[in-house]
Amino acid sequence: MKEELGVEVNIKRFLGDVEHQWESSTHHHLEINYIFEAVIGNEDAESFHSKEDHLVFLWVKLDELERYNLQPSSLIELIHNLDSISSFWKSSL
Repeated sequence: MKEELGVEVNIKRFLGDVEHQWESSTHHHLEINYIFEAVIGNEDAESFHSKEDHLVFLWVKLDELERYNLQPSSLIELIHNLDSISSFWKSSL
């Protein structure tokens, strides 16, 4: 969050891992995401802006997540089940 948005966060807990792959016009991409629950300080979250031109950040209501192309898409399941998840792992490989 510091690198992407320039904000400090406090890590609450580790939630799990997500492997993800996708194709672009020139490459096959593969990533492993380590997912943490974090709390942002008292800053106004809606004023955050990406520090990188190719990244866009949106604040979305939980009941509207499916309307967006959130990738990896398995994060939607994780977000909807935060209270009941002790360990999460998904793969799109």
